[in-house]
Amino acid sequence: MKLKFSGAFLAVFGILTLSGCGGGSGSDANTKNDQPDVMKQPTPSQIILPSVSLKAIKTNACSNEPIIADVVYHTVDGNFISSDKTLIDGKLNSTLPENTQHISLLYHSTDNNGKKYLQIQTLLNVQAGFTVDSLSFENKSNCACNSIKYQLASLKAEAPDSTIFNIGATPMLLKDAENTHSSCVIEKKKLIFTQSKSAHIGTLIDTSEQATVELTAAQFTEHGTLLDLSGLDIQARGVISLSSYIGNDEVHATVVNNAAYNHPSYQEQNQLVIYNGLNTTSYLSISQTGSSLDFSEDVSTHSYVLTSVDNTGKVENVQPINEDGSLTSAYKGLSDSFGDPNNNHTAVLDFSAIDPRVNMATLTYTWENDLQGEVSWQIITDGQETIPLFTYGDIYQAVEPENLSIKLTLTALNSEQEFNDLRSAYLSSLESFEKRAESKLFDTFASYSISRRH
Repeated sequence: MKLKFSGAFLAVFGILTLSGCGGGSGSDANTKNDQPDVMKQPTPSQIILPSVSLKAIKTNACSNEPIIADVVYHTVDGNFISSDKTLIDGKLNSTLPENTQHISLLYHSTDNNGKKYLQIQTLLNVQAGFTVDSLSFENKSNCACNSIKYQLASLKAEAPDSTIFNIGATPMLLKDAENTHSSCVIEKKKLIFTQSKSAHIGTLIDTSEQATVELTAAQFTEHGTLLDLSGLDIQARGVISLSSYIGNDEVHATVVNNAAYNHPSYQEQNQLVIYNGLNTTSYLSISQTGSSLDFSEDVSTHSYVLTSVDNTGKVENVQPINEDGSLTSAYKGLSDSFGDPNNNHTAVLDFSAIDPRVNMATLTYTWENDLQGEVSWQIITDGQETIPLFTYGDIYQAVEPENLSIKLTLTALNSEQEFNDLRSAYLSSLESFEKRAESKLFDTFASYSISRRH
């Protein structure tokens, strides 16, 4: 399948050049017995104008912070109406200007090394109003870490044949380990555990500040539960990931491919384990790159499923998004909409005939230029949408894009909500792990992405 881009389609990136009532009453007097009889007219209903309410934040593994972002209001055809900014606390509470159909938020930032970034999020069809707790942008700066020095001499003497996990990048057999080991830790808490022939035993370590931690066998009191993957359909090229959280801190994470997991040696260093006694919340994912479908060689695909882990270590067998002819047909239609030389839109999506679980489709464009740096533009849809060409007034300065790529992500969230409510719930959940877990949207989750670099 050859993906083409018309001049009109590419023009959108030239256009995208960011710079910086009351009621009344009346009376009707009639004369009766020479006394006035005043009749009150009903007060007209108050007109409530559609509004937008949100808080823009930047997030990474260590913090959430409010940001000042540009806000652009667009007509149904994507034309610029006016612009605004979020306040210093990230909040925007505003009546929508007349004829508003879509809204874009734009956030400029730099990372620790001075590299420039621009992130754009466009919210379609908000003419009736839009409310979301938070709208998250990626904080491109790295988190600071705390230096933790682990003293292992006592633990080595007490359990020399055990393997210790999460004090370094790889597991260590204690009898072969040095007496001290240092790590720089981002998280405020870390789950450290050992594996012997009889059990996995763990403990929680405070890593919120620089410290020297002496580890002894007496600290390891919580018994782990190995995950039961026997009921899962894992493809030969599948990659298995486990993440465990306490609050918003990821205290344990591990990744293993299916081939390594099924090798007998892995059972001697099995990290697919949870610790209920430490009140962790865990999710397991299975992902795979590549597809059996007839995409062109320069198209890459990624299939992903995610499910919560119960206290017994069991996980639900979530089926991946269906790979079939309806998916290739729908993607071809999207590709053709990019290549139409007469188009007056950015893209046309119609994924209504694919896997019925899919309730969200997201287009993400990325490109680079010297002025804005690395740029990403995200548009969330319900899978059936004509996305117009957008203009941004004087908020943005036209620059030819370099290294343009487009990714389509089809998502099946665990929800029966109507799309506008689902979109708000999904965007709000991105603020933190605790919000994602509370939303239940990811308890049984599947996604399928198709990417191509132009």
